[in-house]
Amino acid sequence: MSQNAGNPTGFETARLIVRCAEEADADAYKALFAARGITVADPLGLIALRKEAFAARTEFAFVAIIKDSNKFIGSIIIDNVNEDGAVSEGELGYWLLGPFQRHGYMTEALEGLNEYATSTLRLKRLYGK
Repeated sequence: MSQNAGNPTGFETARLIVRCAEEADADAYKALFAARGITVADPLGLIALRKEAFAARTEFAFVAIIKDSNKFIGSIIIDNVNEDGAVSEGELGYWLLGPFQRHGYMTEALEGLNEYATSTLRLKRLYGK
């Protein structure tokens, strides 16, 4: 995994770029939610809210992009961030679009995220429910 020098809010793995959503991702972001049966009326507003939350360290939302094709394949989020206790932690969740499942992409992204979360975000524990 390498830190994405052009974007301190992301990282790269062998096949992926994992970073905060950008305005150019709005249509793909909306489609990701639609694939889960959720309507997002204002994807640009949602992206802006996620960026604000990232800056405030209340949640860390990322999109996953295949390097070679620049295809948007899914989303990863660390929310319920708690930095007040003895252990800084966050709850992990992810969505991956159907055509990209079972290719090891999310495993690769989560391995990179684990390193990024501990080294860059300084979280000690990630958990899922």
